[in-house]
Amino acid sequence: MTPQLRQAIRLLQLSIQELRQEVQQILESNVMLLPDDGSADTEPADSLDDLPEIDTAAEQDDYGLDDDWREPASDSWQESDWDPFENMASGGEGLQEQLLWQIRMSRFSAEERAIAEAIVDALNDDGYLTEPLEELCAAVEVDLETGERVLHRIQAMDPPGVGARDLAECLLAQLRLLPPSDARDAAIALVRLGLERLARADHAKLAQDIGRPVALVAAALEMIRGLNPRPGSAVNSGTTEYVIPDVLLVRRGGRWQVELNSAVTPRVRLNDEYARLLRQADTRSPQMQAQLQEARWLIRSLSVRNDTLLRVAQAIVDRQQAFFDAGDEEAMCPLALRDIAEVVEVHESTISRVTTNKYMHTPQGIFPLKYFFSTEIPARDGGLSSVAVRARIRRLIDQENPQQPLSDQQIAAMLTAEGVRVARRTVAKYREAMRIPASYDRKQAVNRRQTTSS
Repeated sequence: MTPQLRQAIRLLQLSIQELRQEVQQILESNVMLLPDDGSADTEPADSLDDLPEIDTAAEQDDYGLDDDWREPASDSWQESDWDPFENMASGGEGLQEQLLWQIRMSRFSAEERAIAEAIVDALNDDGYLTEPLEELCAAVEVDLETGERVLHRIQAMDPPGVGARDLAECLLAQLRLLPPSDARDAAIALVRLGLERLARADHAKLAQDIGRPVALVAAALEMIRGLNPRPGSAVNSGTTEYVIPDVLLVRRGGRWQVELNSAVTPRVRLNDEYARLLRQADTRSPQMQAQLQEARWLIRSLSVRNDTLLRVAQAIVDRQQAFFDAGDEEAMCPLALRDIAEVVEVHESTISRVTTNKYMHTPQGIFPLKYFFSTEIPARDGGLSSVAVRARIRRLIDQENPQQPLSDQQIAAMLTAEGVRVARRTVAKYREAMRIPASYDRKQAVNRRQTTSS
């Protein structure tokens, strides 16, 4: 991978705050670059077609740019079947994003990937599977044997133990990944005995139960204490303290269009005076040549970032027109990474990274780009997005009789009557994600308010 392509990849993954800091540092160290305030004769480049050209073939040769930055044959800035993001993990992502990336990078069949994504969607913040595997397999029409096999592969991903259905399974998954040893084998045997018996810490009795020396049991217990009972908590969520929108949504000619947030998007241009002096010099300074090369690479990398971000954001908006027209989450359509990847003609992992820590300003507010992606829930008139289903659940709860709040089972039955097939556990998961108390707690809250007011 060429240095400038690595730079383009790195800049594409940065949040707008990180990008501004990066560009400012380069401006302070490179005299061949100037901030572009729009006063220059040429407009800043937003696409590859507008990128600055090398002046002469000789200059291409001198700076080594001819082979490194050939123009692509299509609108895509990547080569036909190769995606530099495919073998790179991006930092600062949440648990689901990190696991989905690993799933996409693994040799999963289409059937295995379907259940793998369903499993990841059903994980809580601690990394545990919150829905029965049988229901997930039925939802994506995969047999249970395949589901178990995929689940075990996920449990071996990073962080180890994620996807477990209980603490014992979580610890066993982590132990199996440790190097073979007598202590590890003893630890596996102890966990299989039952966690309640381990809690008593009766080394002699435990040693007798598994037929191992007491000293080995002590070493095994120490190994178990070093495991992570909440593997999902080890993943950095990558939340941004200050949210600045990267793109703005405007309506022109009856159509929603996306444009860069020019107020915060850094733009740079070549220092034409220094570039002219360098070309005219009899003896070229290697340091100045390197800075000119760095300047051109940065201009191209920023153009790649802006162009790719705009195309991805516009593709998202085109798919979610109903949501932006209605301003209602119930109008949100199901949307997968592969849907946008097909439109933009890049790999799914590229879409994941382009949308990480990127935000869009809309008439409804500021949203992360990842907000517009959601799984599909079977419905009578076609699939609904999980976002739309959550909105329906919230609407039903808002309209309920406070004295007789709806249970999760009742909500599931009402949604089924509307043509949306969801299980009670799915309703509970979505309700908890919206931080809405259970029906009993909602009724108790009403009773407390009535008691206080009286």
